[in-house]
Amino acid sequence: MGLAVLDVLQDEGWPNKVESFGERMMRDLRELANRTACIGDVRGRGMMIGVELVSDVETKIPDSGLALSLMQRLRDAGYLILPSGVHGNVIGLSPPFGLTAEQWEGFLAAFEKEIVKGASQG
Repeated sequence: MGLAVLDVLQDEGWPNKVESFGERMMRDLRELANRTACIGDVRGRGMMIGVELVSDVETKIPDSGLALSLMQRLRDAGYLILPSGVHGNVIGLSPPFGLTAEQWEGFLAAFEKEIVKGASQG
């Protein structure tokens, strides 16, 4: 059964879809990083992406407090994210392969709203 699932994923072109959508996610998050002062790095592969939150982009001092408050506020908005990394300041994103553009745009808007709010409060 597992092999049949892998065959379907391959036949339907899911590896290319995931790669393409992941590139869009990275681009969108890097554009957000350019507009905010609290994203130190955006890294990942495919749709598995880490957004490093920092208190200062020059020194890259980790901001785990922002990550925790962001997690709570986004949960209240209906999105589940989890801080990770050595300092707990990296937001790990690994959405399902079937994520739609509309769902991504909704998350991205909520993420930007809350990250700007959280950075201004910190």
